[in-house]
Amino acid sequence: MFADRRQLPVNALLGVSQQISIIVGPAIAGMILLELDGSAILAVNAISYLVLLTTVARLKLPQQLTAARRTGVMAGFRILAQRPQLASLLLITAAFFFLHGPVEVGLPLYVAGNLAGSGQLLGAFWTAFGVGAVIGGFAGGALARTPGWPAVVAIIFGWGLTLLPFGITDSTSATMTSFALGGLIYGPFPAFTISLGRGGGPLW
Repeated sequence: MFADRRQLPVNALLGVSQQISIIVGPAIAGMILLELDGSAILAVNAISYLVLLTTVARLKLPQQLTAARRTGVMAGFRILAQRPQLASLLLITAAFFFLHGPVEVGLPLYVAGNLAGSGQLLGAFWTAFGVGAVIGGFAGGALARTPGWPAVVAIIFGWGLTLLPFGITDSTSATMTSFALGGLIYGPFPAFTISLGRGGGPLW
């Protein structure tokens, strides 16, 4: 729908709409924990997925997408073979989220163990990340002329650097600030990867 130079700002706006949930979700979870236990949060989460499931189930795909879906998995691999840039993007994104995965498990352990904190504090960490990601997402929309691949690589390295304080200090203010900075750096990542995957924006 948009020309190449406008794809990054548009994708940045979509990314920001997703990052806002990281601000709202943990904050709501923290408030629920003040009155109820963790099982209530899991129940709310399950209901939200049920709503999502029913919404998706009611969608009607355009005929061309329905036909494409019937071609099977091999068609997807053929597309990747024809577009090495997309295959490279898939691999680097998979590697990034593979390395990010331990954060999802390690942060609750860090908060509960090193900081002797509560679920509310854990929610505050993710809310700080979400605030940073929203600001970074908006800022990323202004980087339409920035070469795509160097930006993606810089984001991955920058995100890794923001995690170093967690292995150095048990200061809540220092690590939460670092986590918010990590969100700020990560914020433009979805917009850059989507734009690169669709062939939009400069590569180098």
